[in-house]
Amino acid sequence: MIKLNWFFVATIVLLVVFGIFALNNYREKSMIRGENTDDLGNDFVAGQKEEWMNTELKDIRTGEFFKISDFQDRPVLLESFAVWCPKCLKQQQEIKELSQKLGDSFIAVSLDTDPNEDEDKVREYIESKGFNWYYAVSPSVMTKALIEEYSTEIVNAPSTPIIIICREEARKLRSGIKSYSELEAEINKCTN
Repeated sequence: MIKLNWFFVATIVLLVVFGIFALNNYREKSMIRGENTDDLGNDFVAGQKEEWMNTELKDIRTGEFFKISDFQDRPVLLESFAVWCPKCLKQQQEIKELSQKLGDSFIAVSLDTDPNEDEDKVREYIESKGFNWYYAVSPSVMTKALIEEYSTEIVNAPSTPIIIICREEARKLRSGIKSYSELEAEINKCTN
């Protein structure tokens, strides 16, 4: 029992250290590109939601460009993830099951927010897992806007962050893996 508790504490410490490392790495890469990283993006004047909903994304599977705001006719599940994250994989398996059940009555977008990952890593990941919805690498401007609106938890992959967008109204769902039935209930709230 004591060994299990130490393992749990060590795991939490590692996740916190990795999160700090990833955030600092994001800031360093942003500064190299000449972007303002003070308070992670306080340079946005207008609403951050409009910023990230209208950011052009490239679907890694098809090469086509899209914006979250393009999907006004259906609910959108926007998931922040990283390919190294086992909890993200479990969450995406729930999204896959939901997609098989509900078909195209909603849109799923998985957004890689890890600054150390690129399109090739994500493409390899989705091909190996058989996932077939929208996947994109988050541009820094979108990541900054999401952080500004939802805090850094939105880029903390192990917390399996998901935002649901219903007719341009967006809200973050609870942290942790959400079952397909929980996601289905959230989508049903959008359509009622």
